[in-house]
Amino acid sequence: MSLRLPRAVTEIRWVPAAAAAFAVFATACLSIALLYARARDAQRAEVRQNLIRVAQAAAAVVDADLHRTFKAPDQERTENYRIAVSRLRAIRYSVEAVRFLYTVVLVDGQPRYVLDAGTLGNQSDQGSGRHRHIMEPHPAPDPALLAALRESRSTAEDRSSSDQGS
Repeated sequence: MSLRLPRAVTEIRWVPAAAAAFAVFATACLSIALLYARARDAQRAEVRQNLIRVAQAAAAVVDADLHRTFKAPDQERTENYRIAVSRLRAIRYSVEAVRFLYTVVLVDGQPRYVLDAGTLGNQSDQGSGRHRHIMEPHPAPDPALLAALRESRSTAEDRSSSDQGS
């Protein structure tokens, strides 16, 4: 003699089990998504800090007195420019994550390029875009760049850009 439960009883038992399974699955998915977001943010922050350290190292190798002498694009063909930019190029080529490395000064409230570690001319240099000339205005300075120039501190942009910097 076998005892069978009515169909309504067996159908009711799987509903709480399915609901519990769904709750566990949803909790696991949410936990994974939150962990992923935190890990991504931590990685971005670390990359940004590393780039800032590279910028600080680059600033340390720039001869400030020589840097102040660069006022016109025709100086890019001089030996002094070659010497000044060679140190930045050495840093740029030694750190794979650095695609752009340049110095910028504030002239009448407008950021202007001075040294650009990219290749002179409009040649593409490892994805660096075109060369920025001495005293060329920065096309679209963001507030972080302006604040860094006013406060004399190093910065690294959060966004990637094929032409302006990262």
